[in-house]
Amino acid sequence: MPVLWDKKLSTIVINESSEIIVMFDNEFNDFARNASLDFYLIELSKEIDTVEQSFYNTFNNGVRFSVSSCAAIPDLDSNSSAFSSTFNAFAQCRCTATAQKA
Repeated sequence: MPVLWDKKLSTIVINESSEIIVMFDNEFNDFARNASLDFYLIELSKEIDTVEQSFYNTFNNGVRFSVSSCAAIPDLDSNSSAFSSTFNAFAQCRCTATAQKA
């Protein structure tokens, strides 16, 4: 899980990856070697937000559910379902990334 860490205060500032990307795009330009580098392209923001939300709902929540269900529910069928949906989400993200790379 990505986090933005405050070294002076020894604390997590934020652990939401999409918000970290937006912060890198805006908040650190005074410190950047290449302040014109875009991490969150405005013209793609709607698509980025849609993919991020889908990923968060399926993959991140699926991992949390899978881990908690393994501890709480020793039933193999329930755990298999949780793992299956998580890995299906990962496969979908990989397909999307591969298609955009081409």
